[in-house]
Amino acid sequence: MTATPIGGGLGQIAYASDISGIPQIWIINIDGSGQHQITDMPEGACQPDWAPDGLQLVFISPCTSNQEIYPGASLFLINADGTGLIPLPTTPGGDFDPAWSPNGEIIAFTSLRDYNRPQIYAMRLSDFSVDPISDNLVRDMQPSWSHDGEKIAFITTRRGPSQVWTMNRDGSDPVLFSRSGDKKNSDPVWSPDGQVILFTQTEIVGGVPRLIAVRIVEGTPMENRVVRDPTPMREAVYSPDGFWIAYEGWPEGTSHNIYIMTSNGISRQQLTSDDGYDFHPAWSPAQDGP
Repeated sequence: MTATPIGGGLGQIAYASDISGIPQIWIINIDGSGQHQITDMPEGACQPDWAPDGLQLVFISPCTSNQEIYPGASLFLINADGTGLIPLPTTPGGDFDPAWSPNGEIIAFTSLRDYNRPQIYAMRLSDFSVDPISDNLVRDMQPSWSHDGEKIAFITTRRGPSQVWTMNRDGSDPVLFSRSGDKKNSDPVWSPDGQVILFTQTEIVGGVPRLIAVRIVEGTPMENRVVRDPTPMREAVYSPDGFWIAYEGWPEGTSHNIYIMTSNGISRQQLTSDDGYDFHPAWSPAQDGP
């Protein structure tokens, strides 16, 4: 596979930004051009995720800021050009953390519909039926599909602190993946080749978030920081070829913007330069954009 050419205008990243007031979904080319807003939700929008064909996105609303839990939120679909807004069926509580399956047929998401306890569900887009994937007395959230659609990585408190686990797409065979002690993990994503799970980690509440990459091997996986310096980084996603990572960063401690770097943590480049808050990047699966 040819590596994503940075600076050539190929590829797009969707993200949330409050530059126009309340957070909305924006799209930008990976060379920094073509920045434009595609949603105008009265109560805000965030958490975009692309359909596998790059023609639609799923997102949530309401959204007033970058949060872990979104009570009262619902899922929406929209075309990449900002047309065709479709609200997906919901129930009281709150639906968030949408993750589109690689085959385009299912959206996994977190919901508070069951006693206000975050659990993971799957919505089949052919008939909008919803099935539970997890059913526990603890928090299960932030689902992420493997490259072949057979497994889901997620965050859970099954053994105390928030850790990364994996399970089969139907919720069977849940397995502890991260070995982080009392550190807090969040936002796991699979590399396109299925060999690495990347996630955000903080050592203490309110601490500096760092990106951790763990290669999927037999035995105890080794946790490795993508970048050794203390620059805050979180909520990373891979480019379709796996050569690049987009993430939210705020190296100066103020404005939060979207950055990109190679998957081994070099060639860091600032993509957005807003005075506001840019977060929740999602890299389009279509190399040349929709």
